[in-house]
Amino acid sequence: MKKKVFGEKLSRDTDSRNALFRALLRALIIHGSIITTYAKANAIKRDAEKLIRFAKSADFNDKRKISAILANDRETTKKLYETVVATFDDIKSGFIRITNLPRRRGDNARIVKLEWSRKISVSNKSIKGKDKTKSEEAKADKKSLRGRLNSLRKKSVKSVKKSV
Repeated sequence: MKKKVFGEKLSRDTDSRNALFRALLRALIIHGSIITTYAKANAIKRDAEKLIRFAKSADFNDKRKISAILANDRETTKKLYETVVATFDDIKSGFIRITNLPRRRGDNARIVKLEWSRKISVSNKSIKGKDKTKSEEAKADKKSLRGRLNSLRKKSVKSVKKSV
């Protein structure tokens, strides 16, 4: 008779497993989707669904639970309330989708993409609070020293390939 069975161990002790779950949940909220193994995605799916249910309720204790799950990360919590919860306001469950990807080459592990079931807009904000698109980020990158060096390296590699 099995007792106190909670879910996946993932070959980790309790603290390492909790840290892994917390990191994966934060990455899911920040980026909107993550690529991981099937076992990790299945373990995180339950926690992510629970997190959204807590966020949708206006109960103070649920807000404390969210802070505890996300390790008092205010930016992630703010993003959770502003973007994710607003998107799933009209449904009660089914917030997460797991999409199969090709198996990993090295160990043949089952890889999946864990993402929100609805499209959530993910924008990168600068320090001043303005939204930046990818083209603006590329322009800013070209103005910096690192961006100029990278473009010069690419040009030199292309010229070497043409001469060979």
